[in-house]
Amino acid sequence: MYRSHSRNAFERFMKIFSPTVLLYRCHHCNWRGYMFRRFRSQSRFAFWMTVLGILVGSLGGVLVGWFVLLRFVEVLLGR
Repeated sequence: MYRSHSRNAFERFMKIFSPTVLLYRCHHCNWRGYMFRRFRSQSRFAFWMTVLGILVGSLGGVLVGWFVLLRFVEVLLGR
């Protein structure tokens, strides 16, 4: 297993906002994926920061999607 570089926007986002998961690649079977990083200290803090980042990002995505959907419906109905 070797560390892998991020290839797209989602992987760069995960690299910036998730301190506990890192992208790895296996040269033998060409597997690419995330594995948890091992911390000597602050493992609980880093884990909960990752969970919080995922929750905030998901909530933000839902709110933006809802806003766009409402604006789209208003345009269709001509309001």
